[in-house]
Amino acid sequence: MRLFFLMAVFLGYDVWAYIVAYQGLWFPTEAMDGSFGAAFSLIAVLGLFRTVEMIPVLLIEIACKLIWWVLVALPLWQDGNLNSTPSDGMFIPFTLVVLPIVAVPWGCVFNRYIRGHKAIANNS
Repeated sequence: MRLFFLMAVFLGYDVWAYIVAYQGLWFPTEAMDGSFGAAFSLIAVLGLFRTVEMIPVLLIEIACKLIWWVLVALPLWQDGNLNSTPSDGMFIPFTLVVLPIVAVPWGCVFNRYIRGHKAIANNS
């Protein structure tokens, strides 16, 4: 739940302030980035109230960022060119993928999405 709070507040503030203040026509890739950030921040609000149901959102975030690391950052880093490309500005935000990796209840993910067992509510 804390991670959803951080996403809603910090990502939400950053991306929505940028969207609201933006003037002119959007460059397509810039608009795509803003759209995804805005959508993640809105869905994170749902995660505050329905944490388990919103775990797939965190899994999507983890998958996207790890794929970016493998396809973009790792080859640039291996060639010694990471600091000299526009990807350098994405390095820190994508490094924060560690937060959802640590926060995800992997046992729940395995039981629910791999084994197919639904969590049983404890009503005691």
